[in-house]
Formats: sequence, structure tokens, C-alpha cells
Amino acid sequence: MSFSTVIIMGSLCDDPDEDGFRHIRCLTLNVFASRDENVLIPVRYWNASSNNLLLTLKKESKLIVKGRLSKDENHPLYVLVEKIEPLSL
Repeated sequence: MSFSTVIIMGSLCDDPDEDGFRHIRCLTLNVFASRDENVLIPVRYWNASSNNLLLTLKKESKLIVKGRLSKDENHPLYVLVEKIEPLSL
């Protein structure tokens, strides 16, 4: 099931798990508390092959992803990644 399109910029903060999920760390501004906060967003690539770019990028890699919000019986909410753009800073 898919809901809407999202674009995320952040860095990978963990190694892939057995289901092919990773987390992207994003810095957000909490305007109510006047402070920055780290948010971890679970992501999974649309293709489950073991050599897809999301699984092969190193931890702390900076990237931009475009995908859709999705859910399944084991994961209540995640981003199903359709496009990945690694950043070199």
C-alpha cells in the first residue's frame, strides 16, 4: 500500500537489516522547542536484490532519496525508495 511521494536528504546511520531496511538520519528544527532534533527514518529500496545501491552504500553516506510512504504487516510506516542520489561533500 502506498500513500504519497517524499524526498529526504540525510545520512545513512546503520547497516542493512535482514529485511533490507536502513535508517536515514535527518536533522529537523523543532520550532516549538527552538532546537534541532535528529530523526531516524526507515527506508527500503523498491528492488530487493542484494546489490542495490541503498544496501551497498557505506554507513554515514550522505544522500537524497525520492520514494513513497508505505507500510506492510511487519513495518507500520517506512519510505519505499525509488531513486537514490549519493552526495559527495
